[in-house]
Amino acid sequence: MKKINIGIIILNYNSSKDTILLVKDIEAQNPIHTHKIVIVDNNSNDGSIDKLNKEFSNNDLIDIIQTENNLGYGAGNNYGIKYIKNKYQIEFILVCNPDVKFNVNIIPDIIATFKINNLIAAVSIQMVNENNKKQLSAWKLPTLTDDIILSISILKKLIKNPIAYSNSLKPQCVDVLQGAFFIIKLKAFNEINGFDEDIFLYGEERILGHKLKKHGYKLYFLPKLKFTHKVGATINKKFHNKRSKYLILQNSRRHYHKKYLKKNWLSLLIFDFFTIIGYIEKLLIDFIKREN
Repeated sequence: MKKINIGIIILNYNSSKDTILLVKDIEAQNPIHTHKIVIVDNNSNDGSIDKLNKEFSNNDLIDIIQTENNLGYGAGNNYGIKYIKNKYQIEFILVCNPDVKFNVNIIPDIIATFKINNLIAAVSIQMVNENNKKQLSAWKLPTLTDDIILSISILKKLIKNPIAYSNSLKPQCVDVLQGAFFIIKLKAFNEINGFDEDIFLYGEERILGHKLKKHGYKLYFLPKLKFTHKVGATINKKFHNKRSKYLILQNSRRHYHKKYLKKNWLSLLIFDFFTIIGYIEKLLIDFIKREN
């Protein structure tokens, strides 16, 4: 069995163009580390699998697999990581969206960070959008009150972001890392049974962070290194309606509080009430925009 230092998992759903550009960009940079790329087509319905096979079927560094159904973010990545674990010898997994761009030669610097502390299980870097504007890349595990605030646009504007770190400019241990680009130890990922497959989309990062911390691991953030993410490009291809995405997000948040924080029925009922308020708020905003 060939020794592979790092496995790169790219979850594709109707995003073959972005995926092909990303893989070609990685290969063109002549990475100094050995790696294996696994493209997981999450049962796309736009012919992605044929396009991907046509482009990469003769490349020994790239494996292309496909799920039987669209499994969502967590289960789709689990599918790819299980595949690569069973086929290759690796220590680290790089999970990345197809709509990202990064310098592959920062990967050794990220890997070196794991040597700071043996308990570090996952590391990520600063995310920026296509205009090079910084995006929230690491945050605290939310409480129920935090999520109620985050559920209502007016509250978010009136109250300082409750889950943001006061100093996000220094390397530090954090609770949660964004899910568009991060490296994790395969051993730690297996110990926590990977991503929670009970949610389809949103909130996977917080659950991953919660499970890693519960097992005694740490997550580390490197703000001086960065990657570019076309924020929302992949998700918007499946969900065009903001209200639909909001309800999916709220369902994921509710699942986190019920399953992992063990909130009682009254707490969940209060959360549901504010979800309804948030949904009505979005209806009103959409109505005002149409009228104007």
